[in-house]
Amino acid sequence: MAEMLGRLKLTLEESDAVEVADDIEEDLATSDCVIIGKVLSQGVLHIQTITSALKPAWGNPKGLRMRTAGDNMFIADFGSKQDKNRVLDGSPWNIGKRAVLVQEFDASMRPSDIHFDHVDLGPVEKLEVDDQDRACGAYLRAKVQINITKPLMRGVSIFSTKRQVKEWYEVRYEKLPNYCYSCGIIGHSSVECLIPAERDADGLLPYSGDLRVPDDKKKRPSDDVNGQNSISAGKSGGTSGQESMSGDFNEALSSDEHLGRTERGGSQMKLFRECLENCGLLDLGFSGPKFTWNNRQEGINNVRVRLDRAVVNGQFLQLFDDCHVDNIITFSSDHYAILISIGRGGDTKDYRHVTQNFRYEAMWARAADYKEVVEKN
Repeated sequence: MAEMLGRLKLTLEESDAVEVADDIEEDLATSDCVIIGKVLSQGVLHIQTITSALKPAWGNPKGLRMRTAGDNMFIADFGSKQDKNRVLDGSPWNIGKRAVLVQEFDASMRPSDIHFDHVDLGPVEKLEVDDQDRACGAYLRAKVQINITKPLMRGVSIFSTKRQVKEWYEVRYEKLPNYCYSCGIIGHSSVECLIPAERDADGLLPYSGDLRVPDDKKKRPSDDVNGQNSISAGKSGGTSGQESMSGDFNEALSSDEHLGRTERGGSQMKLFRECLENCGLLDLGFSGPKFTWNNRQEGINNVRVRLDRAVVNGQFLQLFDDCHVDNIITFSSDHYAILISIGRGGDTKDYRHVTQNFRYEAMWARAADYKEVVEKN
C-alpha cells in the first residue's frame, strides 16, 4: 500500500487521512472465536455452498455465523472458543476434493493481506506410535504440513546411520485435495496448469493419482464414466443417491448476483437458498462471466442476473470430486450456456495441450469487454 501511494500524486483532500474508530465497533469479527478460511478452487463458490458443506462437517456448532470475505474466502464466527479450536485442530477440511485452508483471524489485517500457503496433511508435526512409543509396520503414519505453493513430495530419501544405507520411501496422502498431475501443486488440475509438463515415453505425466491413499470404502460405479466429460443441462440421479441439477433456475442466491437500477426481492432469494439447503444441494460455482442473463436493454434499463447454475448433493461431490463449471456465451439465446466438466479423483485423465488454428466466433461480439479485448490484442 505504501509503495502504491508513493507512485500517486495525491490532492490535498486525498492526502488528508480520515480517522476511523475501528477499535470500538462491536459488529466486526474481533473476538477470539473467529477464523478465516479459503477454498482452493478455480471457480467461485457461493458462501451458501461453502456454509452448507462445512457446517455439518464441523458438527453443526451452535452459534456459527459465516460471511464472505472475497472470492472463495470466508470468515467463521463460532459461539465458543472450544468449537473454534476443534475446527482448527481438525484441519485439513475439504469441499469435495477442494482444499479448505483455515487459520486464526487477525482483526488488525485485511482479508486480502492474509496469506494461505500451507495445509496440514514436509516438517513432521505428529508421528503415530503404539502404546510403547514405537513406530513400526508396513507403513509409518504421520501428520505433516504441506506448502501448497510447492509440488507434493512423491517420496522421501532416508539415510540409516546404523546400516549406512540410503533408501527411498514412497509417500501416500490421506484427505488429499485436488492437485495437478503436471506440476504437483494443490489447487488446480493439469488441464488448467500454466506450466504443463512433458509426458514420458508411455504418455504419462510426472504425477498421478497414486499419491492418494486408496479408499476401499468408497463405492464407484462401472467405468462407463472416466476422465473429464461434458454433461448437458437438466437433472441426473442414480441408485447411489448422486443428484445434480443444472440450467435456468430463474432466481439469484444473493443480491450480488443481480445488477440493475432496482434491487431484487430478498424474500424470493431467501426461499431459493432455503430450498437448496432443504434438498441438500450445493452450488458448484463458476468460471467466466458472472451474469448469465441479460435483458439486452441499454443504459440504466440494462439488467443482468446470474440465473443459470449447476447444483449437486454431497454424494455427487464424493464421486465426481473434480467438477468445474464454465459460463459460455451463446449466439442464439439471452442466457449463457453452462458447461460442466466432471472428473473422478485419481481416475481423471490428463489431456495434452493442443495448438489449434484460430477461429472467429460471431458470439464473441456479445461479450461486454469485446471491444476492449480486440483493441488490446
